[in-house]
Amino acid sequence: MFYPSKQLTHKIRDIIRSIFDASYISWKKVPKEVRKIWFREFEKDFCLLLQHNNKIRKNFKNCRSTRMCDIFTDIRKTSERPLWIGEIIWAELNCLGQRRV
Repeated sequence: MFYPSKQLTHKIRDIIRSIFDASYISWKKVPKEVRKIWFREFEKDFCLLLQHNNKIRKNFKNCRSTRMCDIFTDIRKTSERPLWIGEIIWAELNCLGQRRV
């Protein structure tokens, strides 16, 4: 089964950061195609049993949602652009009012 551990949640965070190519202000705003790409990246590093696929996907979704929330909470605390967010995306996020200055 898939129980999010520190190693797994860090991997999910790293995947989000590495493929953050648009101003996704929340998990709900991430297109399904991008969610699938993120999950495929996750699958590359872990051996997943087919019979647990639905449960793993559900837990992965919950964990990704939490990681995105944590990531943006950390960004709001520092008010600084992380290196993994490009300048154009950062400007778009600011326009959307997702970062408090």
